[in-house]
Amino acid sequence: MDRISSALIEELREVGCAVVDESGPSACKCGDVLDRAAAFVDAALRVAGRPTSGHAYIRLSCAQESLFVEVTHLGPGTFAAVAVDDAAGAALDELRTWARGTGRSVSVERGPRDQLRLSMVLEPDAEVRCSPAGGRRHAHTAA
Repeated sequence: MDRISSALIEELREVGCAVVDESGPSACKCGDVLDRAAAFVDAALRVAGRPTSGHAYIRLSCAQESLFVEVTHLGPGTFAAVAVDDAAGAALDELRTWARGTGRSVSVERGPRDQLRLSMVLEPDAEVRCSPAGGRRHAHTAA
């Protein structure tokens, strides 16, 4: 398929994460977005401890150079457990700080059965846009 499947999704599946790729043929292929998505997934999985195989669900969806990434810890009660665990709270704070540095915010939600759901929308840096073919091109301003 595209670069998302071959690079990020396959790596996530290899470690036992369930991944849904809703990207379709017009998927984001810009390297900086994919790198930040991988960093977000890694940090989000650390929030409630590295889940074992079958205990995390990751959804990727792409539209017009934006990539929506959602990580759900499938363990019932994970949301409440994170609220009282100091290490999980520190990991969540670190994730939020990282998100502020990229210009986006992290959404933290309670899922069904008190699951923990973390999501973020990523876009290429303002100076670098992705071409339709997946390469990078620099944004130019009129002088």
